[in-house]
Amino acid sequence: MASLRKRGDRWQARVPLAHGKTVAKTFPSKQLARDWALSQQYENLKTDGVKTQSFQSQAPSDSKTFADLLKRYLKEVSPQKKGSEVERIRIEALLRRELVNSSIVEISSIHVAAYRDARLKEVKADTVRREFNLLRHVWSVAHQEWGLVPKGNPFEGLRMPKASPHRERTLSQEEWQRLKKAAQQAPQRFLFPMLMLSYESGLRRSELLNLRRTDLDLTRGDLKVRDSKSGFGRTVFLSPAMGDILNHWLLENDKVNVFPCSIYGLRYAFERALISAGIDDFRWHDLRHCAASRLAEAGLSPLELMAVTGHRQLSSLQRYAHLSSRHLRQRVAGLNMPSWRTPF
Repeated sequence: MASLRKRGDRWQARVPLAHGKTVAKTFPSKQLARDWALSQQYENLKTDGVKTQSFQSQAPSDSKTFADLLKRYLKEVSPQKKGSEVERIRIEALLRRELVNSSIVEISSIHVAAYRDARLKEVKADTVRREFNLLRHVWSVAHQEWGLVPKGNPFEGLRMPKASPHRERTLSQEEWQRLKKAAQQAPQRFLFPMLMLSYESGLRRSELLNLRRTDLDLTRGDLKVRDSKSGFGRTVFLSPAMGDILNHWLLENDKVNVFPCSIYGLRYAFERALISAGIDDFRWHDLRHCAASRLAEAGLSPLELMAVTGHRQLSSLQRYAHLSSRHLRQRVAGLNMPSWRTPF
């Protein structure tokens, strides 16, 4: 019978062999030691010719690093995701980290916790949370589908920093006019129609980049979003002014994609426009906040708003539709409230 014992901050597994001999090995975690001991017992049974039940060893190879798992994940799993390009960038950045270039048998929760603390000194909490979600899933896939790592996931069960509060940044009318003017004057001609469409309808950046000419019907004044983040398509109705902007843009561009630019080209053009307009702390995704809040103030019901923005849950929509204090004050002042009279 195999035995486990703790030696300092490491675990030693001892497995008895034939003729009174034993074999021992030390690991950074108890789970790794147990898995190795099981694999050794299985090998001993096979050598002795004893009939055993089906058993697949999950003892990791000392030479395999976590970077090897990341590279395979990048090749086989990431391309199936909608955010594959963003994930590719994140994985390539992780591959330069010392932690992932360690052997699988050396990675323990202690090392992972130290990596978490070090990263929190370099980046924001949300970045660390996203990295750990990815690293946790890589280990899970490597265990469940590839059989390359033991069951115990060193990226699970650790304290994670609190997520940042949901952003509520929108543009004032004066800021919007400055940004719109900067986009019109930008050398990247695609920026202005993309900015206008996102501000009016709340289309996500990925939805804009995936939009094709066949998705537009400017005669009826609508467009179809076929590949959204939620996995459901929807129809977005356009104002006459937005229809004119798109019609003029299509005369300049004859590509299959309505906006033939990369995510990097759009990011660069947008950041330059923000600098030119003198606007701080604003992201492209905040345009969805602007659109949802503007449509809510126009009187659209929650169900109508969800149809436009593509949200599947009301709780998600509430994070985007931030009514202005001016609008709320006007609505409350216009209510027919019953007069309260004192009984004395």
